[in-house]
Amino acid sequence: EVFLQIAELLDAIREWRYDSIGDDLWLQWLNILARDEGVESRILAAQHAADLPDLASDPRVASLLELLIGDPAQDVRYNGLVAIAELAGFLDKGELRQHYKSFVFALTDDIAPVIAAQAWIILGLLDPIGSFEADWQNYHPLVAKAILWSMLQTDPDYPNSAIEALDDMSVDPSIREIAKTLLQSGKIDEASVPDNFVTSQTFYETLVSNESVIRDWACVVAADHFVPIDNESLIKSLLTDFNDNAKMSGAILAGLTGLHRDLLIKKIADEDIWSVRQIMRLGQWMQGSALSRKTSVHLNSDMTNQAADLLIRGDLPRSTVLLALLHQHDPTALDYLLNPRGEPTVDLVELLVEYRWWRVLKRYLPNDAPPLSFSMSSDLQSFQVDVLRNWYLVNHHRIIREHSATTNSD
Repeated sequence: EVFLQIAELLDAIREWRYDSIGDDLWLQWLNILARDEGVESRILAAQHAADLPDLASDPRVASLLELLIGDPAQDVRYNGLVAIAELAGFLDKGELRQHYKSFVFALTDDIAPVIAAQAWIILGLLDPIGSFEADWQNYHPLVAKAILWSMLQTDPDYPNSAIEALDDMSVDPSIREIAKTLLQSGKIDEASVPDNFVTSQTFYETLVSNESVIRDWACVVAADHFVPIDNESLIKSLLTDFNDNAKMSGAILAGLTGLHRDLLIKKIADEDIWSVRQIMRLGQWMQGSALSRKTSVHLNSDMTNQAADLLIRGDLPRSTVLLALLHQHDPTALDYLLNPRGEPTVDLVELLVEYRWWRVLKRYLPNDAPPLSFSMSSDLQSFQVDVLRNWYLVNHHRIIREHSATTNSD
């Protein structure tokens, strides 16, 4: 009780933090939380444990997580699984990582199908060269799909279970669909952008759409498909247009391509609508250019500290802010978008598939990120999103570490 009173007092003055308290006291506090009667306290213990990659090899952390995944409350076990996945992904392959994987394997038999399914997906992501077998037919369809995916993910040369699922007409249709997809190519076919659309006269109308997600998509397509001279002409037309959507697209396309820096600086100075000016500043930040030739203040460092805060502004196109953050390799964007520790903040199937924003996101994901198909059913697209979010969970600390190294070198 005295310990918790001291913790509350220090927390009141914002001094109860891991970086100021130290390993021993922090872990003592997490163990108290993990044994608290309140479910929220036990969830908090798991969430704080996930933030300790540097202590992943400490046996006290492993013991704490083992306690949490045996908790009677489903939400506590789920958060324990999330923490284990993050820390296991941080560890190099070896004995300790195997220890964390054993925790994940234990959860593949969890009574809650959602936990068991996520555990199977995480197991496949943690050990892509392993080989797992399970009697998928005796599991909930949600779990069965994850088992089949994990088995083929880890051993593509042994497709017997997927063939069995495909041939059995009594099997849940969504299970048969994933089996068919996995067997057809081993990979999920991704939709490509038709060249005739990219070069059509209606493309400018796409760039001035009232939907920011469509404008983002169009800017990325233009940056990737048009030659510089065409993009120069397009950016100039957009930035000098009286339409606010056009000006924002012009700024983002300039940010993506590095073109028309001087024109963008001039248009920022002339712009009197705050929201449009912020998107223009984001475009300039993406270029890494100076705030002005007449001042020593650089927008790069200025916007670096402000860009993530723009996500909470209701008067700005949030997807465009995310695009700018992705372009600058800021992990805040993926944290916000995929939110692997909780429920997604947006409908990811709608955003990534229906609005084709996957074309934007894919541009900034590492090569080992799982693909996303536009041609599958919404049920299977949701499964693919689960795989993507779990992939990010396992690679979360690696991506943060790489971003940190890039930022420090810059």
